[in-house]
This record gives sequence, C-alpha cells and structure tokens, in this order.
Amino acid sequence: MKLKGDTVFGGRYRLKHILGKGGFSEVWLAHDMQTGLAMAIKAGVGTSGELEMNPAKAFASEYALTFNLRHEHLLLPVFFEVYHDVPCLILPYCEGRSAGRLAGKLSEQEAWKMLRDIASALDYLHNQSPPLVHCDVKPGNILAGSDGKYLLADFGICQKIGPSASGASRKQLGTPAYMSPERFVRGSTPVKASDVFSLGATVYELISGSSPFGQKGGIRLHKGAKLLPLEGDFSAGLKKLIERCLSKDAWDRPSAAEVKSIATDNLADKSSSSKAIRLRLHLPSFLSRLDDNQRILAAWAAFAFLCIAIIACIALI
Repeated sequence: MKLKGDTVFGGRYRLKHILGKGGFSEVWLAHDMQTGLAMAIKAGVGTSGELEMNPAKAFASEYALTFNLRHEHLLLPVFFEVYHDVPCLILPYCEGRSAGRLAGKLSEQEAWKMLRDIASALDYLHNQSPPLVHCDVKPGNILAGSDGKYLLADFGICQKIGPSASGASRKQLGTPAYMSPERFVRGSTPVKASDVFSLGATVYELISGSSPFGQKGGIRLHKGAKLLPLEGDFSAGLKKLIERCLSKDAWDRPSAAEVKSIATDNLADKSSSSKAIRLRLHLPSFLSRLDDNQRILAAWAAFAFLCIAIIACIALI
C-alpha cells in the first residue's frame, strides 16, 4: 500500500507529510485527532532481504522490546498498529532534526553534550536485565531536540545479550561505517563496547566531517588501518576520549558510564569557566587587565583609602 497525506491510522492518527525514508520504512508527521498532539509514524512499506522476519513481526518485536523502557534520552514507540496490512509504530514527534545534518559542524560544547546524552542512554540500555545493545548508533539515529537534548532512536535491530537472551543468532545487521571490528567477525554477537565504538565513530564524523574508517567502518581497523588524528581546534581531552572509544579491542574502550561521567565533568568545568569569564567581564576595564597579585594590591589600596576617609570624617565630626 502506498501511503499518502490524510491517511488515518487507528482511527486517530492523520498523516500530514513524509519526514524521511529508510530501507523498508517511511516516517511521517501525523496529527493525533484525539489529543491534538503531533506524532511521528514509522510505517513498514515494503520488504527487506536483510530482515529475518516480515515488517509486521519486526515492528511488533521492536515495540515489545522497548515497551518497559523509560529514559529521557531515548525516543521510544508508544503504540503498535497494523492498518490495511501496513505495520506502523507511533512515536512522539521530535521537532529537532537528525544529527546527520551536523557532519563537520559540531562544536566542542555540543560534542560533549552528545557524548553525555547518548552515553547516558546507552548506559541505561546496557544495564537492563538482560542487557540491551542498540547495534545501530549513528548520526541518522540521533535527534537533536528543540530543548537542546540529544535523543537516541530506532531500536529495529536492538539485541538482548547474555546467556538468557533470545535472538542471539540474528544476522549482524547495522550500518558498516559505524560498526566495530568485532561486529565483522563471523558468528560473533554484539557487546556493550560495540555501541561505544559506534558513538565514537558518530562524534568523530560530526566534528571532522568524515567517518573515521570510511564506509567500511571497523572492518578496516580489523585489517590494520590506523585512525587518522582529529584535526581542528578541539581539546586534547575530547580527542583522547573519542580515540579510546574507537579502540580496536573492545576491552580498551571506556564503558558508556565512563563516557557519560567524563563528558559530564567536562561540561561542568566549561560551565564554571564561563561563569568566571562573565565575572571578569563585569569588572571595570582597567581591573580586568590586571593579574591576580595586582588586583590584591589594588584591593588593599582601596581598603586603606576607605579607612583613611572614615578616620577623616570622624575627625571632622
């Protein structure tokens, strides 16, 4: 079925216009006629040879997998519906756009924010029981919200890991440019560190303008390719963290919790520095040019002058 504007799903969601297309799905902006809210509808409009199940089962599986998840940096489906054989997921509409448009434009401040927000979401997923691995962290699956927060979306190939997990034999799906070296090993399963690699590759691309290992991703690293150093006026701390995320061996990468902690600390330091700079800007211009010792001397001189003025006033009285 070919979707078009004004189509109504579930008796309440009226399609307005298309927001984007994927391999076998389309995302539409929709109007919820019952609540008046803007929603996003991800609709399965074809078949994909990559999927081991048909789109309806794939969408139902994604909805079931994420049903009990709640996190401020995850964009999660709220309902599953099949309309005239077209499966769809209903999601909150995020007014922000995909981070893919930011390639080569992300500032250091925004890079730290993205690392903090998405690592926070990944840490939450990795601490589920059994743990969840997103498997497809990339610029196109990160949305920049209007409130300044970054959101991780699309759980179509998210997998449970561990002895009790089901579906471990699923094909290694994902986007090669952001996939870690171990993801290309036949018979392997994703690990938590695979998501950290993908986050590192994403931020590398968004601040440099190109993916770290081209379209082949971690397979080039697996075959001996070297990571090109990040160019540009970025701090050594940011470069080092991204390089660690892109380590060839999974055990050399930081955990999502560590990435979140480092990013949070750096944002706090930058906030403190900004406050100090603003405080200096409020000083008279001649004081802002003095160093700390000169300001101390100036303060004592002002205090002495004030004491002399007070004594003089008392004497006159």
